[in-house]
Amino acid sequence: QNLVLVMFQEDKVIVPKESSWFGFYRDGAAENEPVLSANQTQLYEEDWIGLKTLDDAGKVKFVSVPGGHDDMANPDVMKYVVPYLQNNSSSVQRLNYKTKE
Repeated sequence: QNLVLVMFQEDKVIVPKESSWFGFYRDGAAENEPVLSANQTQLYEEDWIGLKTLDDAGKVKFVSVPGGHDDMANPDVMKYVVPYLQNNSSSVQRLNYKTKE
């Protein structure tokens, strides 16, 4: 029901890190130029993949998490991701089960 886009604040794998949110450099820009936010890109404005449609419906969640790429601890998953899952209770049970192993 939602598209949850997670950006790690210290990401060194996805460059620029803002591309986790569909942000990117302006066409022809150097890497030291500011990154465009998703809603400033042609991909968004022309709704190539339905991102604008989802965002206009309030179904895109932009989540910024401390740490490096894929460095999300279970408490962060519980805080930032689980609330957006369709069936919270079963998702929480699966996550709790995995952390006890």
